[in-house]
Amino acid sequence: MAMSNRFKTYTQSLTLGLTLLLGLPLISTKPEVKAQTAPESNVAPVDARSNFAILGISFDTAVPFSKPTKIKTDTVGVLFPPTATPGNQAFMVTLRELPDSSTLFDNLSDEEISTWIRFSTVGGGRPSDGSVERIIAGRDLIGDIQLQRGRRETYSEIYVLPLSTGKRLLLTFQADTRLPLQQVETMIATVAKSMRELPPKSPEWRDSYRWWKEPRAAN
Repeated sequence: MAMSNRFKTYTQSLTLGLTLLLGLPLISTKPEVKAQTAPESNVAPVDARSNFAILGISFDTAVPFSKPTKIKTDTVGVLFPPTATPGNQAFMVTLRELPDSSTLFDNLSDEEISTWIRFSTVGGGRPSDGSVERIIAGRDLIGDIQLQRGRRETYSEIYVLPLSTGKRLLLTFQADTRLPLQQVETMIATVAKSMRELPPKSPEWRDSYRWWKEPRAAN
């Protein structure tokens, strides 16, 4: 299906190929979520952080986010703004450990893995809205784009991140479509560029699996 110029203009506002955003109006009829920045003071909000270690990886955020929060039974997320609660955030980064690769992914094609991801995440079993390529944790990954329409429209990028331990993480970036596009791209790019795998069995790695606890003070 050919895409109109207004959709092409919309998607070109994000770098690294945020393409095929079908069905999103260029000018929303909803009030725009104003660009939000870190507080002007040097003191971050209570429980707000800009660096995280979760499920074996670490990453930084462009502005303070909430402390790690359980989103679902098997999913951990950080939310923006820092005072947001799940379901009311403007932007979030979520991580979920996938089943052991030996029992699932080793026997699936890339297309089958993509279908499984769509079925088990925000998009259900419906077709993908596109794809996007990014370097995340030093790996060149292709993510699945999902648009959720309705009362609260969201844009999501979903990636499978393989780790040296043989595990895989499902990494999702989700943004309210009223959030300014440049801010969305900055948030995603900052996390993607800073993300790294923690050395397995190191103290920092072990702490990342106890993400609900306060991080250790720097030495």
